[in-house]
Amino acid sequence: GRLHALSPLATLGRGYAVARAASGEPLTSVSRFTAGTEFVLQLRDGAVRATAGERLPDAASLTSTPPDLA
Repeated sequence: GRLHALSPLATLGRGYAVARAASGEPLTSVSRFTAGTEFVLQLRDGAVRATAGERLPDAASLTSTPPDLA
């Protein structure tokens, strides 16, 4: 029902993920990441440890196909 649709777990089930610092604090802005930042990525069915690479120019870059993949 409606309550399930609002659940954070339902959001993860739709393909979203939550990045968290080692302290458990959500990382909600690209400004919190530098190359080498270690974090935990929470997915629908578990979590993985990850390390940030370089920042992408902006969010718009995620909505278009990079030239080398076109």
